[in-house]
Amino acid sequence: MHFLAKLLSIVVLAGFPLLATAQLQVPMEYVDEVGHVGWQDQRTSVDLGLATVYHECVECEANTASDQLRFEGQNDAGKLWRLWIPRVGGFGGTEIWKADFDKNGRRDLLITSYFIQNGRCTDEFDMVFALFDEKGHPAVSKITTHGFSGFEVPPAVVVDVNGDGRAEVVTTICTYSEPPRFGENRQITGIYEAREGRWVPQREAEEGPYLEASQALVKARLMNPNALYYDPEYLKWVPMEPDKWPESLEGPANARGFVPYRLDLPPE
Repeated sequence: MHFLAKLLSIVVLAGFPLLATAQLQVPMEYVDEVGHVGWQDQRTSVDLGLATVYHECVECEANTASDQLRFEGQNDAGKLWRLWIPRVGGFGGTEIWKADFDKNGRRDLLITSYFIQNGRCTDEFDMVFALFDEKGHPAVSKITTHGFSGFEVPPAVVVDVNGDGRAEVVTTICTYSEPPRFGENRQITGIYEAREGRWVPQREAEEGPYLEASQALVKARLMNPNALYYDPEYLKWVPMEPDKWPESLEGPANARGFVPYRLDLPPE
């Protein structure tokens, strides 16, 4: 990881307790940080095993829509697929994780990116999942959510609460509270399980354990009673509304308005 991002991660996460929900997290393998490739990181490409990533922005302004990472891999027939996503570097980072999220016997990719923020609701980050099917084709989904766990720390919002071996992603939203309360309102906006390359909404899921997974790190960061400016009313959780959850995990462009991703698959 680039030293600036790592230093800020240490500062942001200093004093955090171990998550009580750690046993619910999906086991993942940390691969690498690629958000600084071609800039502070002098590498021109990084071999991820399942794919190779390149920085595709020879002469452009950093952290703009034209500043891209290109992922390339081959399906089982040896045909090339490509995926482009916005690069997040500078005072942030883009990290790669591997796991079999949908339990089909193939390793999948999770790309997480976070840019340091200040103020309220500062833990927004992006997750891009590439779930590989029986032919080695990636099915890609991207979501902007809250609950960033830290650099080189597995995302706390990717869990397996029901114990079936398939990952569940807990998406949340954070909004500013109305005056006079100067705080945050948060809500679970979806619980999705990975099944055969898709993320399926779990509308009948019990909120309790997913809420615990979502709020554990947030509580540790915002609700320390020993903090100088501790406010017990700062953080409010709104009950989830499963009937409003989209059918797909797919979310809008990230906070900076960039196009979510572009995927090119070989013809059948």
